[in-house]
Amino acid sequence: MADTLDRNAVERAYARWAPVYDLVFGKVFERGLGAEPNYEAAIDWYLKAAAQGHSRAQFNLGTLYEQGLGVPADRLEALNWYRRSSGLAEDSVIFETASQAKLAEMRRE
Repeated sequence: MADTLDRNAVERAYARWAPVYDLVFGKVFERGLGAEPNYEAAIDWYLKAAAQGHSRAQFNLGTLYEQGLGVPADRLEALNWYRRSSGLAEDSVIFETASQAKLAEMRRE
């Protein structure tokens, strides 16, 4: 008697662990394990995990935006990713941050 895999169980397990796999792949590309770092690929993998609510991937995206690795440096975007990773993803918080940054810029001019 051959054991059979329950397709639904496999799909549920994959859905549960996919953000972790995406995070790991992102870290491999960011660190350049086995090759040179590829920050653009790391961002792609982190975005997949972040879209599924993985806070560490969101934090790592903030770091890459803050340091300008694979993307143009953008401190506001970094701050928004850090906030998402900490659970402060409300649009109003992000909007207020953008508004405050714009106001500060206008005051400097």
